[in-house]
Amino acid sequence: MTEIQTKLALVRDALAEAGLAGLRLRGVDGFAWATGGGDSAVLLTDEAGVAEVLVTETDAFVLTDAIEAPRLAAEVVPAGFTLWHAPWQAPEAREAFVRDAAQGGPVASDRPLADEHPLPDALVRARRRLLP
Repeated sequence: MTEIQTKLALVRDALAEAGLAGLRLRGVDGFAWATGGGDSAVLLTDEAGVAEVLVTETDAFVLTDAIEAPRLAAEVVPAGFTLWHAPWQAPEAREAFVRDAAQGGPVASDRPLADEHPLPDALVRARRRLLP
C-alpha cells in the first residue's frame, strides 16, 4: 500500500472503532499528514489552511473554496482524494456537504467545532508514528 492508502486505512479503522461517520482535518499539520505532504497554508501564522481533508468510510475529499481549487488540483490533491469546492462566501455549502457525506453521523476533527468530536485516541497515536 502507498503512504496515503495506509493513512486512509488507519483513519477508517479509527472511525469504525470510535463509531464515527467522518473525520475532518482542518489544521495544516493534519492536512499534510493525510495527503502525504500536501500544503494547505497561505498564511504561515494560521493553524488552518485554505483546504481541509474529509474522510468517511468510503470516500476521501479535499474541501476548499472555488478560488483555491485549480491550484490545489494542480499542486496538492493526491490520488485517492476527490476535490470538492464551493464559493468562499457560502460556508454553509461545505457544512451541508460534510453532513451529507457523513450521512448525518458523528464527525471528529483535529480542530473540532460545534457538535464535532475530538480525534479518537487511536488516530492521535497513528499520527505520531512514522511510516517508511
